[in-house]
Amino acid sequence: MRALVVVMTLFLVHPAAWAAPPAVGGSLNAPSFWHAFKTRFISPAGRVIDNANRDISHSEGQGYGMLLAVAANDRVAFDLLWKWSQTQLGRDDGLFAWKWDPDSTPHVVDANDASDGDLLIAWALAEAGEYWPGSPYTKASAEVARAISRTLVIDSDFGPVLMPGSVGFNAGSRHNTPVVNLSYWVFPAFWRLQSVAPEGPWAALAKSGAAIISSARFGANGLPADWISIQGAPRPADGFAPTFGYDAIRIPLYFLWAGLGTKARIAPYAALWSDQTSVPRRIDVSSNEALEPMASKGYLAIAALVRCANSAMKMPADLTGADVDFYYPTTLRALALIAARQRFPECL
Repeated sequence: MRALVVVMTLFLVHPAAWAAPPAVGGSLNAPSFWHAFKTRFISPAGRVIDNANRDISHSEGQGYGMLLAVAANDRVAFDLLWKWSQTQLGRDDGLFAWKWDPDSTPHVVDANDASDGDLLIAWALAEAGEYWPGSPYTKASAEVARAISRTLVIDSDFGPVLMPGSVGFNAGSRHNTPVVNLSYWVFPAFWRLQSVAPEGPWAALAKSGAAIISSARFGANGLPADWISIQGAPRPADGFAPTFGYDAIRIPLYFLWAGLGTKARIAPYAALWSDQTSVPRRIDVSSNEALEPMASKGYLAIAALVRCANSAMKMPADLTGADVDFYYPTTLRALALIAARQRFPECL
């Protein structure tokens, strides 16, 4: 009965339907890719290394690594990643410090959390608990999910919304608050968190995120900015570059993976990335100027996923190989391939 209630509640977010995403466990059927990922980006202690950012680590990377470890059916790696996250990033409130620097003492150089990292860790734990029954991961997921609910969700004109961190984005902390980052709404995570912490605001967050995304279409291309003020009508937030960039490019990935990506909702991205020669670029949504290309395969994979969803165009074979470059785009490529396999298998 509870599962039916969950489905009906989330169904209200999108009248056309929001089908629960398949379980992630075992979905990364690419042993050579996972081996290359582990070798390049995961230390023997379980630290995910951002090799394009002075080899720092962050909660987002730990969450992504844990999610991919479940997808690759690698419980040894998962346990290492989770233990490192707890011991090195864990905070007293149940959330995780976002930034760890190997060259600093202490290593945690910013104890504020990042809600996308918190969500990704909670989601990965929920997936692990489902995939490896009898493990302690489901309980741990519920604890992190409840900490997110307590600390990071506030009321707004759009309903409950997700703060990017527990400090710095709400009233009194900066101008034009609340400030949100729509790429922190990890939509496919909400289904799993509903199952482990059903009292949480997951359906309401899915609804508010979809509403803000529909309203936050700026410039000639109708794109969201990475950072958005929702004080009144959504607009690019003061104090941040008014760009659609390395954060916001995740929005169509999460939307499509969660089954929320109607053609109307992905239209701005489909228009930009209409053929296989299209290279995503960072775009100034105020001036409409196209800035540097985002040419790594991870960004190309998100563009290919959008084309696949919009016009059933197959994803290029060169995006499915085991080669890796930098942590972030390599991770996004893995996620885009899992999303395609689960939602659009005809495109692979």
